[in-house]
Amino acid sequence: MVCTSIFSLFKNSEPYKYSLELIENNQDAMEYLGEEYKLPIIISGSMSMNGNGTGQASLSYKIKGKNGISRVYIDAEKENGIWKYNKVIFYKEKGKADSIDLLLNKE
Repeated sequence: MVCTSIFSLFKNSEPYKYSLELIENNQDAMEYLGEEYKLPIIISGSMSMNGNGTGQASLSYKIKGKNGISRVYIDAEKENGIWKYNKVIFYKEKGKADSIDLLLNKE
């Protein structure tokens, strides 16, 4: 039950939702995944938020598409209630260096 709550927290978080938005707006990532990709069941990592509008998120998840399972990494900090993204990386294949920096390739 605790795991379900944590996964739900991650899936409802702004960093996770923003990463999906970046993927869906990136032509290379969508071409690699295909239109019928499957969202992750499990999101791993850590996330902390303080009452003063600060926090941190370090999340990763797998997303399945037409070319196999890809991995997404998110590193973000929250300051003054606003998320600042240090990294949102889409690795095309697990264990491979072939990746897309979704922050650099925003369209």
